[in-house]
Amino acid sequence: MVLESFLHLTELLDSDSGIDFLEELTINQAVLGKLGKYVGVRSEILQDYPQRKLESIIPQHWGEMTFGEHLDIQGGSQPPKNTFKESLQEGYVRLYQIRDYGPNPMPVYVPSELVSKTTVKGDILIARYGASGKIFWAEEGAYNVALAKFIYPKDVVVPQFAYYLLKSSLFKKLVTSTTRVAVDGFNKNDLKNLYFPLPPMDEQLTIVSEIDDILNVICELRSERERVVQLSKQMRVSALNEVVASGSPLELQMSWERIQNNWDAIVDTQSSIKDLRALILNLAVKGRLTSRMTKYNSAAKELASVEKAEVRELFNGTDSESDVYPKGWAVASFPNIGQWVAGSGFPTDEQGRTDKEILFCKVSDMNLPANSRHLVEANNTIDSATAKKLRATILKEGTVVFPKIGGAIATNKRRLIVKPTIVDNNCMGITPCSVIDSEWLFILLSSIDFVKYQSGTSIPSISQRTLDQIEFGVPPLNEQKMIVEKVSQLMKICDELENRILEKDNIAENFAKSIVAASA
Repeated sequence: MVLESFLHLTELLDSDSGIDFLEELTINQAVLGKLGKYVGVRSEILQDYPQRKLESIIPQHWGEMTFGEHLDIQGGSQPPKNTFKESLQEGYVRLYQIRDYGPNPMPVYVPSELVSKTTVKGDILIARYGASGKIFWAEEGAYNVALAKFIYPKDVVVPQFAYYLLKSSLFKKLVTSTTRVAVDGFNKNDLKNLYFPLPPMDEQLTIVSEIDDILNVICELRSERERVVQLSKQMRVSALNEVVASGSPLELQMSWERIQNNWDAIVDTQSSIKDLRALILNLAVKGRLTSRMTKYNSAAKELASVEKAEVRELFNGTDSESDVYPKGWAVASFPNIGQWVAGSGFPTDEQGRTDKEILFCKVSDMNLPANSRHLVEANNTIDSATAKKLRATILKEGTVVFPKIGGAIATNKRRLIVKPTIVDNNCMGITPCSVIDSEWLFILLSSIDFVKYQSGTSIPSISQRTLDQIEFGVPPLNEQKMIVEKVSQLMKICDELENRILEKDNIAENFAKSIVAASA
C-alpha cells in the first residue's frame, strides 16, 4: 500500500497544501488500482470497454471508458431572471446554481415548463464556469447552465466510484490545463480525449471503501490542523494585545521577549506575519517602540529637547496631552507635515525619452512585494525638457506615493521615491517638510488603513480632503530616525520569519508533489 511507504508523513501534514495533496494522492492511486492488489480476469461485460490509453497504468482485467463513446455531460437550463421566485410555489421547481452547493446558498424557484434539465438526489454535477471542475452531489431539482450533469453507464459504474473519478487528477488536470477552459468553462469537445479506468463493480465498491477510510483520517487531520492554526491565532492575538497594552518599558520588554521566545507557535502563517507587520507599524507611530524603551544619552536628550520645541512651534504648540502619544510629541494632520502632490499624464511614444533623467510610473508599477519601500522598478523614462513641455508634476526624492483609486488602495501599496519621478493621475503623494523624515512618513502612511477612508462602490477612491481629516502623533526628528531604525530591524526579523514559513510550505508541497510523481 502506497501510504505505508511514506517515511516523512509529517512534512505532508504540516501545511494545508500538503494535506490537500495527500487527499488528491489517495484518490488518484485508488482509482488506478494502486492502493491494493487487483488481479482477475476481465468479465464479459467489460469486453465492451477495451483498454486503449491506460493499459500501462491499470490492472489488465480492467476496462476503460471515454467521453463520446461511454460518457457524456448534459448542460443545464437558464430561465430568464424575471421568472425567479424566492419561495416555492405551485408549478415551480428549485433551480440550483453553483452557489447553492456552497456554504451560503440562495434558493430560487422557476416555472417547471421553463426547465428541461433536472437531477435527482444522487446525480453528479460538474461546475463548468467560475469554479470550473468542482464536483457536487446533486439535489432534486433543475440546474442552470453553469453546471453539467455527468452521464455514465450505471449498469457498470457505482455512483461513488464515478464521483471519485471526477475528483481525481485524470479529470481535474484536463479542465484546468488551458487558459480558455479556465476562463470560458469546458464543453464536450474538451473532454473527447479523456479516458477513465473501469474496474469490475465489486472492485469499485472495495476501492470506494478504501478511499472513504483514508479520507476520514485525512478529514480528522485537517480538523486538527485547523484547530492548531486557530489556537496559534488566538495565542498571537493575545500576545500582540499584551504588547500594545504594556504600560511601562519593563512590561513592553517582557512582552516582546515572550513573543520572541515563542515565534514558532505564534508566527506560523503568512497571515500571522501580516498581523505582526501591522502591529510593528501601529506601535511605531504611537511611540511605543522608542519613547517607552530607549534611554537617551545626555547629548541625545539635549538634541531631543531642542527638536521637541521646534515641533511644538511648527504645529502651533499642539503638544500631545493624551495617553495615545508620548509627552513631547505633537498632534498634527497631513497639511502640517508636508505638501500634497498629484499625478499627471505621460508622454506618448513619439515624445522624447533621451537622457533618462526622470522615471514615469503607472499605478501598476507599484506591484512590488508587500515589504518593498522604494519605487525604483519602472522601466520608462522621460527627459526633463519633455516633462516641462507636458507640464507634468515631477515628484522629488523623499516623496511618498500611493494609489488613490481602485482596488490597489486596499493592498497597502505605499512607495518611497528615491529619484525624480512622474506618476499617473491614479496616484497621489506627499512631500515631507524639513522636520519630517521621509522614511518615518513612509511608516506613518503604511500604518493607515486607507480602506476606512475610501468612498465609491464600483471604483473605490480616496480624496485628499478625506486624508486631511486624519490626526496622528509627530515625534521630534531625532526620534523619527530612531523609529525608522527600530522598524527596519523588526521588519528584517519579519522577512526572515516569512522566508522560513515559505521554505517550510515549499518543502511540504514539493515533498507531496514528489510522492505523487513517484507513485504515478
